[in-house]
Amino acid sequence: MSPLVLLTLLPLVLAQQRQDLCTAQLEEIVAASSAGEPWALAVLDSWGRWPSGQFSGNQFDLGAYDQCRRQSIFSDSVGRIEGRYCLVVVPRQLNSTAGRFFVDMQGIDGVAVGMCFPKVCSERQLREPALQIVNSSFGIAADHVQVQCEGDLPRPGAARRTAIMVFTLIATLTVFSTIYDLASRYFKPKPVELWTTFSLRRNWNQLIQVRPSTGNSELIECIHGIRVLAIGWIILGHSYMMILSAPVINPFDTFDWRSSFHSALITTGPNSVDTFFVLSGLLTCWGLLKELDRNKKLNVPLLYLHRYLRLTPVFAALILFTVGFYQRIGDGPLWSETYQFTSGNCKQYWWSALLYVQNYVNPHQVCLGHSWYLSVDMQLFLLSPLIVYPLWRWGPRVLIAVAVLILASMGCLLSVFLVNDLRASVAEASLLRDRLAYLPTHTRMGAWFVGLILGYVLHRIKRKPIQIPTIYATLGWLTSLAIMIACLVGAYGTNHPNSHQNGFLVDALYETGRHVLWACSVAWIIFACTTGYGGPINTLLSATYWQPFGKLSYCLYLLHLPMQVLLTGTQRTVRHFSDLEAIHAFGGDASLTVLASVGWTLLFEVPFANLDGSLRKVVRKKPASRTNEEFTSEERG
Repeated sequence: MSPLVLLTLLPLVLAQQRQDLCTAQLEEIVAASSAGEPWALAVLDSWGRWPSGQFSGNQFDLGAYDQCRRQSIFSDSVGRIEGRYCLVVVPRQLNSTAGRFFVDMQGIDGVAVGMCFPKVCSERQLREPALQIVNSSFGIAADHVQVQCEGDLPRPGAARRTAIMVFTLIATLTVFSTIYDLASRYFKPKPVELWTTFSLRRNWNQLIQVRPSTGNSELIECIHGIRVLAIGWIILGHSYMMILSAPVINPFDTFDWRSSFHSALITTGPNSVDTFFVLSGLLTCWGLLKELDRNKKLNVPLLYLHRYLRLTPVFAALILFTVGFYQRIGDGPLWSETYQFTSGNCKQYWWSALLYVQNYVNPHQVCLGHSWYLSVDMQLFLLSPLIVYPLWRWGPRVLIAVAVLILASMGCLLSVFLVNDLRASVAEASLLRDRLAYLPTHTRMGAWFVGLILGYVLHRIKRKPIQIPTIYATLGWLTSLAIMIACLVGAYGTNHPNSHQNGFLVDALYETGRHVLWACSVAWIIFACTTGYGGPINTLLSATYWQPFGKLSYCLYLLHLPMQVLLTGTQRTVRHFSDLEAIHAFGGDASLTVLASVGWTLLFEVPFANLDGSLRKVVRKKPASRTNEEFTSEERG
C-alpha cells in the first residue's frame, strides 16, 4: 500500500469518525503527508502490504516496526504524535465475494498486516478506520478486522523491585568474594572457604576443571557425552519449533518436510527427555546405594534438602528474572504475545514451580513451559528412598516390583491415548494430551525406573568385573541400534502428513513403547561403556572435552528456551523455513545459550552448590567421597 493511496483513503475514513484526539492526530498525519513532511511519510511507509506468497501459505506482512516506533513529533494543534505499532488481522471467515482473495490457508485464521497509528488511539478507536482502509486498499470486503496494538510497559511492581534487590545482592556478593579471593592469593594467607563461595575465579576453575579418564569404578564417565548430546538435541528440536511457530513465508512447505524421513530426527527429539530420565534414575540409585553402603541408613530429610538446594536457586533466579525483567529486554511486532510463552504464567504459579508440582496443579499454565521436567524428576526423587532402600536390603527380588511399576506406567499411557483418541504426532499436540499423557509423573516414570535398574546393576558389578561373550555384546549393540532406528521410523510414521490414516491403536502403541524402549537402548550404551564393551563409542562419550559442557547442562536446559523465545519474539520480518535455516538458527541459539549459561552457572549454580556442600560436611562431620555428582548435580538434565 503506497503513501499516495493512503492519502486518498484516510480523509474519507476520518470524515466518518467522531472528532477526538485520535482522529485529530490521524488528520494531522494526512495533512503532513500531503505537505511532504518526512516524518509523516515515514509513518505511512512503515505500513505493511497485502502479503505475497499466499499460495505458499504466507499470512503476514509485518511492516517496519522500528521505523514506526521512531516517529515522534510535536504539533502545536494536536500535541505530541508518537508512532504505535499495531497488527491488523483480517479474519479468514469472510463472505463469498471476498473469499476469492484468499488462498486456502488450511486452518490459518487470516492475514495480519503491520500498521502504524498514533499512540493516543485505542484498539477500539482504530477498528473502523482500519476496516475501511483494508477493504478499500486491498480490494476485499471484510466484515470486521481485529486490531492488536503494542501496549505500554507496566509500571514497576513488587516483582521487579524484588528482582532488582536480589540480583544486586548476588552481584555485590560476587564482587566482594572475587576481590577477597584474589587478594588472598596475592598476599598468600589461607582464605576462608565460605568467603570465596561467590568468587568468579574459584567458580570458573571449578567449571573448566576436567579429570582425565582413569577407569575409576566410582565414576560413570560416558554420561558426560550423553548428557551434552541430549541437551544439544533438545535445543535443535526447539530451534525448529520456534521457526515453525513464528511467521514464515512458506508454511505449506512444512508438509513436504514432514514427509521427508530426515524430519524424524527432529520429531523424535522428545526421546532426549527420556535420556535424561535414564540418567536421573541411574545416578539417584547409584548415589543412594553408596550412601547405604557407607552409613547403613539414609538421612532422608538431608537428602531432600540437598536435592532442593541443588535444583532451586538456579530455577528460582530464572523465575525471578522472567517476572522482573524479561518483558523489558525485548520488543518487536510479535513480542507482546511471544514473551508470554515463557513468563506469562510465572506471576501466578511461581509457587507451584518452586514446589515442583506444576505438572499436576497447573498443567495448562506451566511457568517456564519446559520446566515440567523438573517437577517429574523431583517427585520421582522423593519416592526413590522407598524403592532404593528395599533394593539394598532385599536385593534383586525388589526388581520385580520395579518392573511392575514400569508396566503400570505403560498401561496408564496406553489407556489415556485410547480412551481420549489422542494422536502421537507433534503437529497434533494439545493441552489435553499434555495434561493427561506428556506431563504426569505416572505416565513418564518408566524411563526413570529403567535408569534405576541400571544403577542397581552397575552398583552390584562395580567391584566384580564381568565377562560378556563377544557375540552377546554384539547382539546388545545391534539390539540397541535397532530400537533407536525403530523409534525414528515410528516417529516418521506418526508425524507424516497422512498419519491420520493410522488407527488410534497404532499411535497409542508407539507412544506407549517408545519411552521405555528408548530408555533401554540408552541403558545398554551406558552399561556397555561402563563395563568395557563400549569400544570407540565409549572413547567418544567419555572424552574429557565433554565435562565442562556437561557441568553447564542444567543451566543450558533452563535457559535455552527463554533465549529462543527472545530471539523469535524480537524478529522483525517473516522468515523462510528450511533445514538450513533451522540449523543456522540452532547455531546462534546454542552459542548464545552457552554464554548465558556460563554466567548463570558462575553466579548461581556453583555458589549455591558450594554452600550445599559445606552444609553437608557440617552435618556429616566429614567430606563426602568424590563421585559423578558434580556441582551441577549430574543426575539432572
